[in-house]
Amino acid sequence: MADDEPFSYEKTTDPYGWAKRKAMNLFLEIREVIGEKNARHVFAIWGTPPSQERLNEIENMGQIDRLDIEFKGNVKAFARAFAAENFKDPTPEEIANVERQIRRLNAKRKKNPFWPQQG
Repeated sequence: MADDEPFSYEKTTDPYGWAKRKAMNLFLEIREVIGEKNARHVFAIWGTPPSQERLNEIENMGQIDRLDIEFKGNVKAFARAFAAENFKDPTPEEIANVERQIRRLNAKRKKNPFWPQQG
């Protein structure tokens, strides 16, 4: 308990309710300063952990960012580098599969610039 916070029976008898009210008050205070959308974003950090599907989307988006930043959009060069990192002596088929996957993700991103969010 913080030194400047007085003793609270509510905190002792209903800690979950107390915590929810404290969180709501903090949210309202933050919302006043940065707006509701940004306040929700701040609180989302401690929300439900991402699903495996969402983790895969995040990884895929990172790969597309890497394609853009490191390889300036050169899919073939990125596919070769990615295959070399993930396979020991990658075969031409493995490189082709990686290239196909990168092209698929890149097309998905170009079709919807807000991918994977549907909004």
